[in-house]
Amino acid sequence: MNKITYKVLKAVIAGAMGGVIGLSFAMGLKYLPFIALVIGTGFMLILALYKPRELKPDERINKIVGRAAIAAYQVFTLTIAVAGLILMTLFDSQAMKTIGTTILYSACWLILLYLGFYFYYNKKSEL
Repeated sequence: MNKITYKVLKAVIAGAMGGVIGLSFAMGLKYLPFIALVIGTGFMLILALYKPRELKPDERINKIVGRAAIAAYQVFTLTIAVAGLILMTLFDSQAMKTIGTTILYSACWLILLYLGFYFYYNKKSEL
């Protein structure tokens, strides 16, 4: 069983459980939700036995993913900062200035968020 089939089966079981439980409450049946919960949990436990294994990424893949994430962050932050400055300076409309300000504040928060995670993971790796 591959990963997609596993996720689809989990969603189908959860949806069926939710449907049966909701329908039984609507119809006033008292014991059917408990039966559906037990049967659904049993199916989930059986499905867990056939869970596909994950391949462990090696150090090279982690390094590539990290570089790609940093490059995407840098390009996106620079792009939204320039877009915010253009909206604030080139348009006379108050709405455009407000949108530009919002975009610039978003860029600032993104930079602060990056710094926070950087310091957090830097401290975590020192331990």
